[in-house]
Amino acid sequence: MIKQSKINELTDISKQIKKALKSKPKNEKLLVNILNSTTNSERQIIRTIYKRLYNKPIQNDIKSELNNNFKDFCISMFDTPYEYDSRELYKALNSVPINYKVIIEIFTSRNKSHLNIVIQAYEQFFKISLKEEILKKISNNFSNFLFIIMDTNRSNEKMVSYEDAYNYAKMIKELDINIFSNENIFKSLFIEKSREDLVLISRAFFELYKINLYKHLKNLNNKDSEENNKKLMKGILFFQISPSEWFCKKIKKAISGLKTDFNQLNRILIYRANIDIGDICKYYLLDKGNELYKDIQSLTDDSYGEALVNLCLQ
Repeated sequence: MIKQSKINELTDISKQIKKALKSKPKNEKLLVNILNSTTNSERQIIRTIYKRLYNKPIQNDIKSELNNNFKDFCISMFDTPYEYDSRELYKALNSVPINYKVIIEIFTSRNKSHLNIVIQAYEQFFKISLKEEILKKISNNFSNFLFIIMDTNRSNEKMVSYEDAYNYAKMIKELDINIFSNENIFKSLFIEKSREDLVLISRAFFELYKINLYKHLKNLNNKDSEENNKKLMKGILFFQISPSEWFCKKIKKAISGLKTDFNQLNRILIYRANIDIGDICKYYLLDKGNELYKDIQSLTDDSYGEALVNLCLQ
């Protein structure tokens, strides 16, 4: 039960947002402060209050009153995590060419319970099921891997013995490039097994072959048609063993190219802000020798940049 005092507080914030959006110039500083000081749950209440007060969704006003990256950031911050992912998947599946990077990122790093709600949100927003959309747009081989992720529960408990770990390691080596088309192995090894099991199998692989399992998969020369399967498999292995380090790697790629991928930067910082952003920043500092928030400041020093920096410093 939400206290009336909290409702009053969030009602006042809703009015402040309306005023900030309608002022000339826009009071972006106030919007940044509000986004930094509220939780996603509180922003969902603000959405409801805002629509009751002004008879339109808050995101519609944001879309019409703000511009560029700051507009996209504010809209995303008022989404639930599931709405945000469903919109990102829709854009990825309907872009030309299809944005496989976004699809792989989301399917690699979201658990089944999260994806279940994303699936519901997708159908609610776009009047087509996510599975139907994937079947229409993506080749059977890769789509089957995505369906396995959507339909399979990962164990939370250790299932693999030391002997089994060595047997799995030998099987991976023997499969060679065929591993990227093997749906049974993908399901039984990369999706069903617990994080602890994957760590154990990776250790066994290194002890047997003196190479990191991730690097082994990376070095295999797969068919072009299986490139996305390979990326998905590598990503899941890396993410399950070290999620904060995996997201750090993605952030480095997003900001180190010729053109910064602000959409990816948004997705990662917004999604991980209340999970492990501190650990991601530590990995970034160890790897790059720079503070992540300082590198972001060097990319953009406007309201949008300030909002991203605030997420890094939470």
